[in-house]
Amino acid sequence: MKKRDISVVICVKNRANLLERLLKSLQNHERVLEIIVVDGNSTDSTLEIAKRYTKRVYSDNGRGLATARNIGLIHARGDYIAFIDSDVELPNNYVLSELVNELEKKKWEGIHAKIISSKTQTLLEFCEDIHLKYRLNQAKKIERLPLSAAIIKREAALNVKFDPYFSIAAEDSDFWVRFRKKGYKYGVSENVVVYHSHRASLREFIKQKIGFGRGRCRFVTKHGRIVWLLTPLGLIPYGILVTTLCKKCRKCIGYYLLYALTQTYGILLEAMNIIFKK
Repeated sequence: MKKRDISVVICVKNRANLLERLLKSLQNHERVLEIIVVDGNSTDSTLEIAKRYTKRVYSDNGRGLATARNIGLIHARGDYIAFIDSDVELPNNYVLSELVNELEKKKWEGIHAKIISSKTQTLLEFCEDIHLKYRLNQAKKIERLPLSAAIIKREAALNVKFDPYFSIAAEDSDFWVRFRKKGYKYGVSENVVVYHSHRASLREFIKQKIGFGRGRCRFVTKHGRIVWLLTPLGLIPYGILVTTLCKKCRKCIGYYLLYALTQTYGILLEAMNIIFKK
């Protein structure tokens, strides 16, 4: 009998248009013990779709992404937890098994797949793909990973858990920083790749990056890394560098400018919320 020791945790809200694609790609996947879906009070057909593929469906009652990840983690029974975003698609039925094998070979406790776009029909999708290529896929060493397609040893994940303070974003950055402080090792896979649906519309892109900015502000209030408030502005010179090195990337300078401005706005917005709540 083949070993089944991976618990897949999908935290989702109003992603009915993408969730089924992921759930289909998980069918008959090697080593998958269970699929756990944690819903964030969806108002579309997300719940209905999730229940067609798994009985392990829970709700975070609107408490946010960090809480949702903890719910999935606590209910998971596998030795390995695969956190996979709803906008990810697995290209074959052994991707997660390959990630576990690489993790064990390198004696890590966490690993993240490389990410490429499932389509680059819009300029935003193209530029996001270029950004991830340089900031994630080709990174030699990285302190803060996303959790779009990550596998973590269950025991290590339970020892760190997610901080509910990060209800919007940056729960992943906070997790990896504390994960590292515990002495755990992690990194990006050398060869394993998954497909990701980047934000295609201007409205979706702006909403996401503002959320990133709000999460970044909370990260700074917790960890005291004031310089982190300035890094969104660093995206502008970074974008200039990327567009200089890559001719086909020159059309992305506007992408980096918008990314910097929307994140900065998110930081300011959350700072005002924190100040006035106090």
